[in-house]
Amino acid sequence: VDSTAVVRLIREQAGQAGFARIMPIAAMTQGLLGEQLAEMSTLARAGCIAVGNAGGKVANALVLKRSLEYAATFDLPVMFRPQDSALSAGGCAHEGPVATRLGLPGIPAVAESVDLSRDLLLVEATGVRAHFQQISSRDSLRLLRAAKRRGLPVTADVSIQHLLLDESALEGFNSHCHVIPPLRSAADREALLEAVADGTIDAICSQHTPIGSSSKAAPFPATKPGMAGLDVLLSLVLQLVSEGKLELSRALDAVTAAPARCLGIQAGQLETGRPASLCVLDPAGVKDLREDWLSAGNNSPWRHAQLKGSVKLTVCQGKVSWLSD
Repeated sequence: VDSTAVVRLIREQAGQAGFARIMPIAAMTQGLLGEQLAEMSTLARAGCIAVGNAGGKVANALVLKRSLEYAATFDLPVMFRPQDSALSAGGCAHEGPVATRLGLPGIPAVAESVDLSRDLLLVEATGVRAHFQQISSRDSLRLLRAAKRRGLPVTADVSIQHLLLDESALEGFNSHCHVIPPLRSAADREALLEAVADGTIDAICSQHTPIGSSSKAAPFPATKPGMAGLDVLLSLVLQLVSEGKLELSRALDAVTAAPARCLGIQAGQLETGRPASLCVLDPAGVKDLREDWLSAGNNSPWRHAQLKGSVKLTVCQGKVSWLSD
């Protein structure tokens, strides 16, 4: 979003719908092209809570440094998606034995960590608050731990699918598992789970990317990457708890209060005198996704599964926004 008119339109339509709070992220560079700085301060006044360049890379380190200095001046958190464009170009799977066996072009884990290294050095130089999205590899976790030990103002998240699946899910050329960053090795997945448990990874996100069926019907490398994750986020987080991978309190914190702390917003917890936004759930209730599916996209390996964790009621800013039948 690099236009205040678009910010106002998003907030107006979200307010009229009343289902959820929508908090836009401003473009860090104009058109996400990585060349000229966007009007971050103006976009922040219009209602944006952070800045980022989405999937577009800012290749010029000087432009990126100036962008971070500008954001730091207004105490705006910056959202990063670390992945080196050259090392990941043309890839569609984790560079490992599965990709080799299937003949798929790989994306090495170092494509993430080398970009993360540069970003962390610039964060240290500018003092900007930084949030790293969709971390996927063990090497990146080592860098994040070191950065936090040095006291850098950094946080990070991981997608729920990277905590449940690894590269073996691509067997049979399952295009529903074509995501970026790619599903990595089993060792990476275990390391990510440990990082969520110990707080190195602050939050778990859905990485919700609904895609039409036709975009997933081509040969695997030609399919569009992405997975519809919102419908299954709660159930899969509870699955991690039932499997003993996460404590319930930490799991719920990772999808409520922790994301709010990462963004520096008043949300994710109940406090006296504040309009309530909450979800009432039955952790043992079975959710049949063959019938109970709300996303516009069907691109999920869990699309026809039955999972535990059904939502009974949601309240948005003190008003009931969803009530189960």
